[in-house]
Amino acid sequence: MESGKGAKIGIKCADMEKNSVQIRRTKMKKILILVCVLLFVVTFVFAMPPQNVSWKKHPNLRAAQMFIDKAFAKISAAQVANEFDMDGHAAKAKDLLAQANAEIKMAAQAANQNAK
Repeated sequence: MESGKGAKIGIKCADMEKNSVQIRRTKMKKILILVCVLLFVVTFVFAMPPQNVSWKKHPNLRAAQMFIDKAFAKISAAQVANEFDMDGHAAKAKDLLAQANAEIKMAAQAANQNAK
């Protein structure tokens, strides 16, 4: 009869070990998801092209910069939704948006110099 108790204790220990492993896996998944989200946020914040054209002097150019920012954010969201599996096309589009943003800034600077 004692061997039956020992077997029951062994089964309980095995069940506890399985639960412990499942809990650790769940915690690791949560940590991994949190790290991925934080990485995305940091990448998104630091990769956004700066908005630096004056509303007062160049409202149309500033509006264009805002559309670039919205497009950049949508592409970033699409990258996350597709687990960044877009063969580099989304990243290239973001690079082109950053270039467009820089051109808008240069257009505003040129307009400022020519207005004098």
